[in-house]
This record gives sequence, structure tokens and C-alpha cells, in this order.
Amino acid sequence: MKEILEGLTHVDGVFGAVLHDGKAPVVQTPMDGLDAEDAARLGEMISQAFVGSKTMGLDAEPSQLVFAFDSRLVVSRSVSGGLYLNVFCNSGATLPSVEVSTKLAAAELRRVISAQAQATKKKAGASVEQVMAGPLSFPISGLQDLLCRYIGPAAVIVVRECVKEWLDRERASLSGLSRLVELLAEEVEAADRRRFVSEAGRIIESWS
Repeated sequence: MKEILEGLTHVDGVFGAVLHDGKAPVVQTPMDGLDAEDAARLGEMISQAFVGSKTMGLDAEPSQLVFAFDSRLVVSRSVSGGLYLNVFCNSGATLPSVEVSTKLAAAELRRVISAQAQATKKKAGASVEQVMAGPLSFPISGLQDLLCRYIGPAAVIVVRECVKEWLDRERASLSGLSRLVELLAEEVEAADRRRFVSEAGRIIESWS
């Protein structure tokens, strides 16, 4: 992420950039004149400008703002998850160019943050193959046999797809199998769903 911020300093008139969470800098480029006290003050201004806008009758936070910070001009843009990109520029900067560059950098930061979150989630969670071969394979196999009685051989494919969707939502656990049953039940005819869920519940209980 620091490389993205450093790239902004190559824009004419820009001399620094800070990714701020509203309380403290998360990442920033080397920049003179921004000490801890200034950083805290910047966070207060961001909170008032973005989050505080909701108390002024606005339906949502503004996506980008421009404001004066001491003798400097700051282009500030919401990134994601309470993070804000702040680009510091001097009075000679071409503001439209800085605003466009800030928008593009924020989009790139958003992509990087999302990719990191997905990588962390993937690392933390089990894969479909791991679940289907692990201890939960026994109750899941029972659920697959049950579903097969309702929808036929397609149950083999449906179960794998539902397990994948289940793992996208939460970590695999015996107590969480009821959520998997809910996904499987959507594949059953409406008139048979209650009976399917009841029978599936008994299968899970037998392994509890």
C-alpha cells in the first residue's frame, strides 16, 4: 500500500499522502511537518467531515472532500472500512489532477485491501476438499444421501456447491451444519422442505 501512496507524490504539487483510520495514520509517505499531534488533529477533521456528515441530514458519507489543513491543502477520500486517503498538496497544485489521482489511488487501495482480506479468509478457513475429507464428512455424507432421496443423483454436485457457499459464510463446524441444511433445503421442493429439514436435523444430532 505504501507504493500506492508514494506514487501520488509524483503528481505535480503533491508532497505527501497518508492513509488514516480516523484515529492514527496506518501508512504514510515521508513528510515534514506532520507529527503525532497533527496526525491526531487530522483524524478529528476526517471524522467530522465524513462520519459527522450523517448528523447533518445527509444519507451517506461524501466520497471525497477538499479542505485546508494549516497552510496545506488536503484532498481526502474514503477508501473502505473506516480508512481515508489524504493527499497533501501545495497551493500550486492542479486540483482536478490531484482529485483524479486520489480517486484512482483510493480504488487501487480498495482492491489491495479486499485482496488481503480474501487471502486472510482463505488461509483461515478450510477448503471444500478438506471438509469433505475430514470429520464432518460423515454427517455431510448422511445429508447427501438424504438429499439424494429428494432430488436424485444431482445431490452429489449440489452438496459440494452448498458446502462451498457455507464455507464462504462461516468456518466449518458441527454446530454450523444447521446453516448448511438451510442451503440444501432450498434445493428441495417447497412442499417437502419441512420434512427434509427435520430428517436432516436428526442426522446432525446423531453425530453430536
